[in-house]
Amino acid sequence: MIDMIGKGIIPGIVDPDTGAAVAIEYGHSRIHAGFSFHSFANDLDLDTDETLTLAFKTPSGSPCAHVVPLVSASTGIRLEVLEAPTITVDTGSQIDAVNRNRNSSNLSTVETIETVPQAGKVTLNPTITADGLAIQNLISGGVGAGPIKGSEGSSRDLGELELKLDTVYAFRVTSLDDNNQVNLDLVWYELEH
Repeated sequence: MIDMIGKGIIPGIVDPDTGAAVAIEYGHSRIHAGFSFHSFANDLDLDTDETLTLAFKTPSGSPCAHVVPLVSASTGIRLEVLEAPTITVDTGSQIDAVNRNRNSSNLSTVETIETVPQAGKVTLNPTITADGLAIQNLISGGVGAGPIKGSEGSSRDLGELELKLDTVYAFRVTSLDDNNQVNLDLVWYELEH
C-alpha cells in the first residue's frame, strides 16, 4: 500500500489465512483506544406522547463528541436530537457514560445537567422547558406497528453527528402508541481537534 504522500509502503495487518488486508472503521478504532462510550436507558411501558430522554453538555474545549443515537421500540416512535435546549438544572437522574473498552479507565468528557456537573455521566429524563434547535427529527414505525429499530439500521457514516463544543444536547424519544417498549442507546467517541 502506498502512503498518502507517495513516500513508500505502509505496513498493515494481514490475515494469516487469506493474506487479505485487515482494517477497521475509525469509530471502531476509538473503542480500542479507549475513547468510545455509550449510555443507555429503556422503558418497558412508554405510553402515547410519553418520552424517554438522555441529555448531556459537551466540554468547552476538545475533545469533540461524535454520536450516533440508536433506538429500538415495539411500536412507533419519534426521535429528536435537540441542540441547546433549555433544561431545568438538577432534574432527572444521572447514569454513567460507559467506556466501550472495558480494559480502559478513560472517562468521557460529557457532563450532566446539574448545578455541579458530573463528568463521565449523562442525565436521564430531565425537564426540558424549551426545545432549542431540532437537528434531527425521525419517525419510525407507526401507531400499532410491529417491532422497529429506529436509527439502529443506519451506518455510522450516515447517522453520526459531530456535536458542538460547550453545548447542551438532548436525545428524546416520544412514543406514538400505548405500552411501547423503548430502548435508547447513545454511542459516541471523543476526538481531539
